[in-house]
Amino acid sequence: MGSPAGQAAVAQAKAEGLTLARSDNQSGFRHVTVRPGYKARPYEAKVWRDGKKAHIGCFATAEEAAL
Repeated sequence: MGSPAGQAAVAQAKAEGLTLARSDNQSGFRHVTVRPGYKARPYEAKVWRDGKKAHIGCFATAEEAAL
């Protein structure tokens, strides 16, 4: 299975009644991209808000970014 941090993010989503939106992209989750140059936190989350792309942050696991 995934890393402990990724498992914790999945458990948190489940506890809050959330579903992490899967995608067929490299990260496996919607709105999450992989940035190979960011070694410590390679997963970046972005969403569209008011017609503009908003940066949410960079995370260690894809599951954390999706949450």
